Amino acid sequence: MKRVAIVAVGLALVVGIVLGGISKSLGASAHTTCTSGAANAIWTEGNGHCYMRFDTFEHFYEARRDCENRGGYLATLTSAEEDAFVWANVGSDAQPWFGFSDAFIEGQWQWITGEVAVVDQDTVYTNWGPDEPNDGDGSGEDGATYSAILVDGTWNDLALWSVHPYICEVETTPSYAVGGFAEYPALAGAPGTGTSGMGGTTYAVLAGAAAGVLAFAVLATLSVKRWRVR
Repeated sequence: MKRVAIVAVGLALVVGIVLGGISKSLGASAHTTCTSGAANAIWTEGNGHCYMRFDTFEHFYEARRDCENRGGYLATLTSAEEDAFVWANVGSDAQPWFGFSDAFIEGQWQWITGEVAVVDQDTVYTNWGPDEPNDGDGSGEDGATYSAILVDGTWNDLALWSVHPYICEVETTPSYAVGGFAEYPALAGAPGTGTSGMGGTTYAVLAGAAAGVLAFAVLATLSVKRWRVR
């Protein structure tokens, strides 16, 4: 019986190492540590995404391209909760761009990722300031920024060729490593289990080779945007 137990433990270690390596290769390319930019924050109580504000002044499409090169996109603020978090943590009175535009069809504002609503909403969320968007009184303003007039988190439309800072959003995906531990973003501790702040999702913190097994299980059954092993 002892020999069987030893073999089982050894097999578990090997499986953990192999699966941990597989998981690492699957998640490493898109992983972000959320440390770039003049300001950055992870919305741990929401979608787990990283938001980073860059204070280099760029045209709308240059800002969009830079966000994409970083593995993300100009931020999409599809709910009041997300908008409030982004404004409070990475907002700026320098009118940073985010990913809302009516460049394709005038007057039809769309998120650049194609998102049109969130759960339990049947309309697109907006937070325009008074008398906005006004299209520059006909001069052509097709990109959205935070307003520099009220500085209260409401939105303003500006010409795409004007230059401003910008806010990138990156979906944080796992970066796996055997011998570390798995954790829900912003949760850490000794090996164990618990419940996350997102819909009561159960998470686990497992040390050593077990992390490799968990990594594979997470990829197979859970949203990988909510987990990492380090």
